[in-house]
Parts: sequence; structure tokens; C-alpha cells
Amino acid sequence: MKEWWAASEIAAAKLPGLPTVKGNVTHFARRHRWSSRPRAGRGGGREYHVSNFLTEAQRLAEMRETAGFAEAATPDPVTPAETEGRRQHLWDLYDRAPEKRKAEARRRLEIVRSVELMVAAGASRQAAVAAVAQDEGAATVRRWIKMCDGLHRSDRLAALLPNHQGRPRLPGYDPRIYDWFKADYLRRSHPPATASYNRTARLAAAAKLPMPRIAALARRLKRELSPVAIVLAREGSEAVEKMYPIVGR
Repeated sequence: MKEWWAASEIAAAKLPGLPTVKGNVTHFARRHRWSSRPRAGRGGGREYHVSNFLTEAQRLAEMRETAGFAEAATPDPVTPAETEGRRQHLWDLYDRAPEKRKAEARRRLEIVRSVELMVAAGASRQAAVAAVAQDEGAATVRRWIKMCDGLHRSDRLAALLPNHQGRPRLPGYDPRIYDWFKADYLRRSHPPATASYNRTARLAAAAKLPMPRIAALARRLKRELSPVAIVLAREGSEAVEKMYPIVGR
């Protein structure tokens, strides 16, 4: 979030209890002895630290959140299984991402939260986006907000990971199917993948769930589990030891 604001930006945000005209904001700031500093660039003047005027907004936002009104996004009409599948996919991508992209996701989330804070305090969505999006552009901030649509607040960080904009591609099947396939395939009897797939397909048919291709399940299993973990589950510790024979001295 922007740390220092010009009087015109504060006025445009239309925060409750504050003037909505630039000159009046300046007089208000002087009267209340806001902390400020000289403003660089054309026009000069002064700019004011965010802590001067968002304390009350923060309090209002917390009150509304406690009452259950702070969530800006409206959940999509999806089934619990689809929601869980989307959530797992988002965090899958996030967990594998490098730290640089994770840091950018955190920065984006702070900007989205800043917009929500100002809206909860009484500012219009348009004014809040315009006030916060000084460096990013309003269209970019609106896109980030859209990326969080339908998600629980705790999952928005993963949704804002760079290079995965908008709605992520979902696995396309009920998450129980993968759990059934994995449990069957990792049995000590080490069944072939096709046999595990066929048994999983029967369970899915009984639950009236569409089946993905076997390749999709196999790829996910290999992505999430190391070869050692797979061998240990299917064949035991002795088989793992054979994978790394001790070299004699």
C-alpha cells in the first residue's frame, strides 16, 4: 500500500470523516497536526503518511469483518469438490514457485487488502482502486481483485502468484479420485497402474464421478511423490536400499 499520500489522493478516496476536496484536506491536516513531508515533483506541496487517516478506517474494517461483512468477493456456485480441487491446484503452483514470485504475490495481496480496507471504511471501489493503483494502474489492480473472486481469504495469496492470472486451470476431476488411485497404487502388493486405475474407475462410477485419463493421475503422483517414496510404499525398505547399494571400501 502507498505510504505517503497527496491531499488530492486523500480527497479522491472519499474516506468517512475526511474532506473530499483537496484544499479542505490540507486545512484538516494542519488542524490535526498530521505528520507530513515535502512532496516531490510538479506542484510541490506536502504529502501525508497513511497512518494519519486510515486508523479509523482500519477500526471500521475490523468491526465489519467481525460482523461478517468484510469479504468483498462473492463465492462462485461450485460444488465443495470443485472448490477443494481448485484450492489444491492453486497451492500446488504456489509451493513450487521460486521465492521471487511468492514475494510478488504477497505484494499484490497487500494492494488488494488496501482496496478492501478503504471500501470497508466507506470509499467507493473506483476511488479506492484509483488511490491505491498509483504505480500499477487501475486495470491491473482490478484484475488482481478479479483473480481472488470466489476464493476464501486464506487462499488469495496463492491465486495472486504471477504468471497464473485469472482463474487457474483446475485438475478437472473430483479430488477423491486421485486419493483412491494413490491409495490403491501404493499398496505393498505393488499393482500395475492400469489395475489401480480400473479399480478407481469402479469407485468413481459408483459415486457418479467422471474419470480423468490414467496419464493425468500418474503424472500427478510422480510430481507429488519422489521415486524413493513410491518404492518404499510399494516394495518396502529393502527395495529402497537396493536403489542405493553401499559401496565397499
